Amino acid sequence: MTKEKKQARNDFAIEMLPVLDGIESAINNGYALLKRKDKENITSNVKKQTVKETIIRAKKLTLIERLKVAFTGEILIEIEQEQPLSDNLAKDDEILEVLEALSATKEATKAWLEGLELVKERFTALLVNEGINQIETEGKLFDPRLHVALEDITDSNLSPGTIASVLRNGYQQENKILRYAEVVVVKESK
Repeated sequence: MTKEKKQARNDFAIEMLPVLDGIESAINNGYALLKRKDKENITSNVKKQTVKETIIRAKKLTLIERLKVAFTGEILIEIEQEQPLSDNLAKDDEILEVLEALSATKEATKAWLEGLELVKERFTALLVNEGINQIETEGKLFDPRLHVALEDITDSNLSPGTIASVLRNGYQQENKILRYAEVVVVKESK
């Protein structure tokens, strides 16, 4: 491969680092959303209802409640008394069909995140083929030659100067820093 062609491939790989950041952000946010939805608890004075029972018994769902039904397949609402079935059963069936279709959102989100994970792996492999590697950070000691500390925290479980978390990954090619890792560092407790 000619020197110019190799340099062009290298420059392109470096320019694509923000794309990798976006993929990682989408994956992290997607899993956080799924985790948050899984942790929702039943509160007192609230009866758990299935989608059909909710539609039959509580006709006046807000948009937020409908989205909650769609995402989790269940909704937690207060039911003061039994409500009669609607005279308009066709409309109930239509609402139910829409909500059941939307309840597949959770599974679709999981599948989408798995696809993003594959894209990230392939993208990372391409960077490695160009000699670009992610700077190791989490759990390591802060090194100003590799890292930029954007925040500091107190954590009794970690020693001062240790990197607690990564805000943005850094990359290097051989000994050349392409982008410093942006990190949160443990500070000495007072």
